[in-house]
Amino acid sequence: MLQEFCATTGYSPPYAAYLLRTYARRVVLGGDAGPHEASPWRRQRKHVVDPAVVEALVWVDHLAGELCGKRLQTAIPELLHALERSGTAVADLLRVALLHMGSATMDRLLRAEKAKGTDREHCSRVRRGGPRES
Repeated sequence: MLQEFCATTGYSPPYAAYLLRTYARRVVLGGDAGPHEASPWRRQRKHVVDPAVVEALVWVDHLAGELCGKRLQTAIPELLHALERSGTAVADLLRVALLHMGSATMDRLLRAEKAKGTDREHCSRVRRGGPRES
């Protein structure tokens, strides 16, 4: 059927397959199409993070000097190892949760904490001083 459709219309097979798949859907480019049909795929439930994990993440973030999520994710294994060497015990469940957490999730969970902006003199985001001399 696809070959006959391609021969009749002159469309390429991938484009013809796309047209046949989306024929019943109403596609409007630029603007609102009005009431939309319900998606055939159910949205997955959002992941709920335990408040103890968030508290541990905030604590580790302060220890690391309020790094961004990508740098914090790479620093967490070394920070946890250093905490163990110093005698501070971290629960296994917290350890596993922190080690398997993604950088975007860390940024999302730390957004409220970083928005507070309290006691941030130690990590100034603005370069101070006059212009550089060449």
